[in-house]
Amino acid sequence: MKIPLKAIFPVLTALSIGCATPELISERYKPAKAMFPKPEVKRICVLKPRESRPLGKDSSTAMGLLAFIPVVPFMPERLSPESCISRPDGKEYNFPQDLGLIVTKDLQTSGIARNITYIDASTAAKSTNTASCYLHLNLREGVWRRKFTTYGLSISACPFWLFGAPISYGHFDLKIEAELTDTNNRSLGKAFLNAKVPLKEYIYSSDPLSDSILKAYSQISPRLKNFIAFNSRKTHAEATKTEKKKTTPKTGHTPSEISITERLKKLQKLKNSELITEEDYRKKKQSILSEL
Repeated sequence: MKIPLKAIFPVLTALSIGCATPELISERYKPAKAMFPKPEVKRICVLKPRESRPLGKDSSTAMGLLAFIPVVPFMPERLSPESCISRPDGKEYNFPQDLGLIVTKDLQTSGIARNITYIDASTAAKSTNTASCYLHLNLREGVWRRKFTTYGLSISACPFWLFGAPISYGHFDLKIEAELTDTNNRSLGKAFLNAKVPLKEYIYSSDPLSDSILKAYSQISPRLKNFIAFNSRKTHAEATKTEKKKTTPKTGHTPSEISITERLKKLQKLKNSELITEEDYRKKKQSILSEL
């Protein structure tokens, strides 16, 4: 079967482009509708996610068969978003930072707080003391596990790709450790969130990796917001408890003890004024003391 050159050139062009995307993922992300009718806290600061991936921004390729037309590995690969995604301004793509912007954008739409800000963890994170709590994100995994590709079939696979056959098979893994802290850096709770999204690469899909990243985060998003809402209530409860302590008289007595003391004083006044007998006084006193 003869393959027209006009059919081959688009395929080779698509392969040369790879999985590069012309814009940041956070700019494409469309958050879900608000899920909180009223804010749980006043302000949340989202810190830039810490890098904890085993390979960081690097990629790895297992041993396997190499196909030289085109020169593309035919073997299992671990591809980081940094190796596949390019920034529109030409700078190096920073996946942890872009992920932090996605989280911030998602929380701003959710209605979970009156104000959501994003700050770089490398700067003075606690310079803003008006925040109710801080969200720390630890990026444990963010990798495209491409199990195998049909690149090994070389040019003979082009007709199959043109009719919709996948170029490669695999999935995208996203694992995040989230921790919420108060203004005193006390931990309010931790959560380990993960998602696995199937990822098939086609010549007609311009950006399969970014789409899978957004799908993976969409799976994590509801759990992350529920985690923040549940643990942020601790901050509000502790603040209310502290406020009550400030308004309680510092007499060394509980409210019940204060009430009993006042009743005994009134009873003593009644006795001194001879409005009650000694026997009535003793009986009533015993009744009040039994409440202790």
